[in-house]
Order: sequence, then structure tokens, then C-alpha cells
Amino acid sequence: MRKSSPPVVANTLQNWASCDEAEGRMALAREKLDRSVAIDEAVGRESTTLVFQLSQRGQLALADHRPGDALQDFERAMPIAEKLATIRATTRTVLARGRGEAPLTLGRAAEAIPLVERSLELETAGGDPRDVAQSGFLLARVLWTAAPASRRRARELAEGARTTFVKLDLGDDASRVAMWLAAHR
Repeated sequence: MRKSSPPVVANTLQNWASCDEAEGRMALAREKLDRSVAIDEAVGRESTTLVFQLSQRGQLALADHRPGDALQDFERAMPIAEKLATIRATTRTVLARGRGEAPLTLGRAAEAIPLVERSLELETAGGDPRDVAQSGFLLARVLWTAAPASRRRARELAEGARTTFVKLDLGDDASRVAMWLAAHR
């Protein structure tokens, strides 16, 4: 029987974690991602796979209300992503958005402003309307909290995000933004 190399095992664990996540088994997904990251870090592999693992784990941590853990994963992944030419722009934008969302959730909204501005800049250049809307709405929430003088811009960003979500038939996202707008007049 042939032995699998550590990168193959790490990739397999990440793919398996994605299946668990899709099925709603978040604790199992997190466990597999922890193992996958540990394997890649143990062999000193800074690869696109490690960036994806850290990004996915960071997203799970945000969903699990653990923004401190999420921020660590996004901050660990970003310098690797910047070094690798093979990392797609969409991955960089997910990392930038996550790096902005985590400080907002931790109550450090002012720290998030440049991070989310960068995410919005990257996503606008990338052209995916859903990503642009997601970052626009995140920036709206950050500005509302950290920069009261920018509340008009915050509402404009949120309204733009809602319009995009409606056009893309993303009702849950549009409703979430509409509720935020109603509460932030």
C-alpha cells in the first residue's frame, strides 16, 4: 500500500471539511481544518491550500461567533496569499473582508475601516457584484459604528448593497440589509 504524502492528506482533509460544512457539520469541519492546517504548517508548506484552509477556518470561526480566532486565521493567511501568484483575487478579497469583519465583531470598528475599504477596492476591481455588495454592506456597518460623520455614506453603501442583492435575487441578503437600514436611520 502506498503512503500518502502530507500535502495530499492535508488537501483531502480540507475537501472533507468542505463537505462537512455543506452538510452543516461545523464542528467536524473545524476539526478537519485544524488537522489540515497543522499538517501543512508542520511540513513548512506555505501554499494556496494553506491559504484556503485558513480562510475557510476563519469563515467558520466568524459563523461560530469566534472573531478573535477568525482574525488570527485571516492575518496568518494574508501574507502567504500576497506572496503567491497563484492565489485568485477572489480569495484575497474574502481574506480582506474577513480581516475587516472580525475587528468589527470584536468592537474595534475603527481598526476595520482600512481593511474593509481594501476589500471593497479589490472586489470592485474583480467585478463580482455579490462580493462588491457584501463588502459594501460590511463597510456600511463599520462606518456607522466607527465614523459617525460618515453615516450618510454608510446608508448609501447599504442601499447599494440591497439593490444589488435584489437584482441578483438574493432575498435573504436583501432582507438582512433592509432590516439594518430600518434600524439605522
